[in-house]
Amino acid sequence: MSDTIQTLPVEETPSLDTLKELYSHQHRDCWLCKSYSDKLTAGKELKEEELWHFSHCVMSWELVNHDKSVEASEEMEKAA
Repeated sequence: MSDTIQTLPVEETPSLDTLKELYSHQHRDCWLCKSYSDKLTAGKELKEEELWHFSHCVMSWELVNHDKSVEASEEMEKAA
């Protein structure tokens, strides 16, 4: 296992508003993300480790769902 942590370059990191919007459309159970989303909605700031979890968890979920939708589209095209 690598000792380095992969992070998104600053120019690729979505804004908090974008992260909140993405999270609001995701139907999943992550109690940490729920807590952080509620905190942001209340106008509070996230600590560095909270922001790290929220951004990586939300974006990972988006990537997984994007990959699934691409696979489903490809399967539908093959079936047609």
